[in-house]
Amino acid sequence: IIALAGVAVGFGLPLAKRAASENVDLKLDSARSLLLRALDHERSALQRSAALVAQTPELAGEVALADRQRLSEVLEASQPGPLDALQVTDAEGRTLAAAGGHAPLEAAALASLGRPAGDEGASGIISSQAGLMLAAISPVGPPEAPLGFVAAGRLVNRVLQSLKSPGTELAVYQNDRLVATTFLSSHGHPADLVSPPPTLSMAGEPVKKGSVVDGHPYATIYDRLPLDGDSVTAFAVFVPKSQVWPADLLVAGSVAVALAVPLILLILGFAIARAIAARLERVVEAIESIGEGDFQQRVDLDSADEVGRLAQMVNRMAARLQDAETSKAEFLANTSHELRTPLALIHSATELL
Repeated sequence: IIALAGVAVGFGLPLAKRAASENVDLKLDSARSLLLRALDHERSALQRSAALVAQTPELAGEVALADRQRLSEVLEASQPGPLDALQVTDAEGRTLAAAGGHAPLEAAALASLGRPAGDEGASGIISSQAGLMLAAISPVGPPEAPLGFVAAGRLVNRVLQSLKSPGTELAVYQNDRLVATTFLSSHGHPADLVSPPPTLSMAGEPVKKGSVVDGHPYATIYDRLPLDGDSVTAFAVFVPKSQVWPADLLVAGSVAVALAVPLILLILGFAIARAIAARLERVVEAIESIGEGDFQQRVDLDSADEVGRLAQMVNRMAARLQDAETSKAEFLANTSHELRTPLALIHSATELL
């Protein structure tokens, strides 16, 4: 058992650490892929919303006339789904009409997204009076010479809450500064205990490391968000360590298995040996009784293994000895009967003489 435990520790520790590391990487890469896919879907939905409003037939004419009242009516009538901001600007970025609870967006913030390339539009995270917002803009009129732009946006905090998968936490950084997170403190306010991502994550591959937030350990992956605009935006996905395989638990498990398996085999072997010994003891007791002359003794074992065959042989031997003893008794009885009559005649004749 000690040798097996030593082998388990010697070989199991590196394997356990490698398995734990691969499991953490798999969890983090999966969470990152899911977030990027969901974020891309959210961004595409905003771009479609902006493009849908921009393609409203009467919108281009109203933008050209700069009829603010009519533009407000058009926005209210064509608002596609729940948006935190929806507005129309002229070609220079000045707001003509706005809808939504957090509009209008500032012209400088929209300008930071750059001019849309063709019909695809542009998207990114910009500042607003209510906080950071994921926004998309689409041109009104010909893309090469737009009459204005339609901007649609959703608050980043709301987007993160909708993108968050069970058990994980998210954070967004802009220019190395935490700007939004799904972490909440005990008072219901966003926690500021999330470390900003290292500078390496802004230009290179995703960075994976451990983090501690409010005393809870997390495995974390940092990566850059593929968004338009001048700001460098990154995100982090925090997966609780309880959802991954810790190396110490794997090692403890392997050692426990290394100790438990031989112990179980030892207990099973002892139990099997005791069962065989008990059956052999019954055979030995029967043989001793037969040796003392009790030929009616039998071994009550009904099995097809070696001990059962031995019991059957002892029973057959006892039966033959009993038959021989019965034959002997019958022979002596017959012999004594046959000899008794001549002896009686001789005894009578002797008395007469």
